[in-house]
Amino acid sequence: VPLVPSFLPSDNPRRNEIRLTSRGLIESSCTLLMNGVPLANPWDDSFTLSEFMINQVSKVEFIPQGTDISSFTTGEGGSINIITAPTSKEPLYKLGFSVGNNQLLNIRAGFRRGFGKVNTRVGLTHFTYDGYIANTDRQATNLNLSAKMGGLTFTGDYLTEEKGSWGNKPGEARRWPYYNKLLSSLSYNFKLNSRTNFITRAFYQRWDNKLVTYADSTLSEQKWNSIHHNYALGGELAGNILLGSNHILSFGLMGRQKAMNTTNEGEKNLITGTTFIRDFIRFNPVYSLLLGARLNGITDYKPHPSFEAGITLKPIDWGQLSLSYLNTVRFPALRERYDEFLEDGTHANSELKPTTSNRGEVSVKLYPIDPLKITIAPVSYTHLTLPTN
Repeated sequence: VPLVPSFLPSDNPRRNEIRLTSRGLIESSCTLLMNGVPLANPWDDSFTLSEFMINQVSKVEFIPQGTDISSFTTGEGGSINIITAPTSKEPLYKLGFSVGNNQLLNIRAGFRRGFGKVNTRVGLTHFTYDGYIANTDRQATNLNLSAKMGGLTFTGDYLTEEKGSWGNKPGEARRWPYYNKLLSSLSYNFKLNSRTNFITRAFYQRWDNKLVTYADSTLSEQKWNSIHHNYALGGELAGNILLGSNHILSFGLMGRQKAMNTTNEGEKNLITGTTFIRDFIRFNPVYSLLLGARLNGITDYKPHPSFEAGITLKPIDWGQLSLSYLNTVRFPALRERYDEFLEDGTHANSELKPTTSNRGEVSVKLYPIDPLKITIAPVSYTHLTLPTN
């Protein structure tokens, strides 16, 4: 990750976790996906890198310029898509471990093989670490699996961990007796005819954790505790129609419910909806055009449209010129809307406005020698309107 331009790991010792920032924006401005499904705790639309184990990852796609119209996410600061390891019919078994300072132990096991018409992949990881100072330990166990039969694919991921951290103030320790995460999705790919294909997907995600804050580093006196039960569920449908040999029309829609049940904020939920259409035309080997539009909606907010446009010129085989524009929006997370209350019980952020992003770029891509690729963006402009109440 440190070698990818625009992305930077953000170490948070107050919570003993590593998050990811993009272009210097807050963590929630960067969107994480797994096989195209958005992953973020509904409470604050955040994620941590420690929630994912390396044995389940096949490759990672970094999109620093943000999402495009065809994506159902809203990360104005950039996006990351984790592609999980594929299933396999041929048997393959793996077992490994690593050790390190401060009693670090990481045990990994997994297999891929077919069972009749079903191809599978299963991975198990157990991680323990005592930490570099008192109460920075972490113990985690992760089970992840995939099963594929024809165009039908199921993926599941379960993490349970216990950890400690420094806390907000010197000497104020924190512990999470449990931090559990469950991710699941079921997708189906099918062709309507030789020119039209669809993907449908349903997903359910859940986060359960308990935070205990202590008065000092000896963990002898509890100050307060907070319990979270948050979940997200939804479905999506997307398709492509081949209108010509060099003309593709893409479209889709998605609905999602985000809900939290916390000690401090109580029960809150939001319904989000997105629909898009995207047209790509290659008029000739030199000139191609891309146009897209998306309508974003969420509870208590007016629908917000987004647009994108792009032109690509490729006058030579080893180079091309691209001009692009992208407009996106990120609606406030549940925590941003409901975390702070005034003494009279009213909400401090009831009129919080969404974040909007307008991004334009002129870039040159060169391919002098395979596999060398050079991208130069002499003109790149981004304008963000940050949330205000």
